[in-house]
Amino acid sequence: MTALLLYGVVELEGSDGDSLAAGTSIVAFRDLGAIVAPAPYEARTPGPEEVDEHRRVVESIFHKRPFLPAPIGIVFRSREAVTRWIELHSVTLTDGLGFVEGRQGARLHLSRRSGDGLEAVDVVAKSAEIFRQLRQHAAASVTLKPREGTRTASAAFLVERDRWAGFVDVITEEARQHPELAFDQTGPWPPYDFVNMQFGV
Repeated sequence: MTALLLYGVVELEGSDGDSLAAGTSIVAFRDLGAIVAPAPYEARTPGPEEVDEHRRVVESIFHKRPFLPAPIGIVFRSREAVTRWIELHSVTLTDGLGFVEGRQGARLHLSRRSGDGLEAVDVVAKSAEIFRQLRQHAAASVTLKPREGTRTASAAFLVERDRWAGFVDVITEEARQHPELAFDQTGPWPPYDFVNMQFGV
């Protein structure tokens, strides 16, 4: 019996197989399909190569169609176990795919610039106002845990694909208005920060 590593879930309607990355296959249940690949059924921490491969597969699918990415390292014992999981969560997964369709993720990290007179800058207070402005241009947002050992504030935003350029322009303008802060914006990303899959029994 072959265990299966889960990369995420797509809607099968209208799919002609263009979402498949090399080495992966689909486990289907009605209109939903789980993108999977063979993997050992064991508890272990993924290494750097596995992390890179997970990102490669997820991003190859994300750029072609709506996709709910799974956390890295989720392994099911069998195809039957994957099918049961999709069946159990089919309504939530379908709703999730509808929510992320046509949207992509952005992350913004803010930190204090070094220099004379900047030591008193309150990054948390400043970032709250900046994030509030950016939320007006996003479908959803979530505050992220600060990077360990740093004085930063971070948030993720889910942005309409056709409004991406405008969203980046807003960040550029906010950076111009707040030279005391360093802006580190990344993306577009798959909607990692806006997907919360349940795997408990």
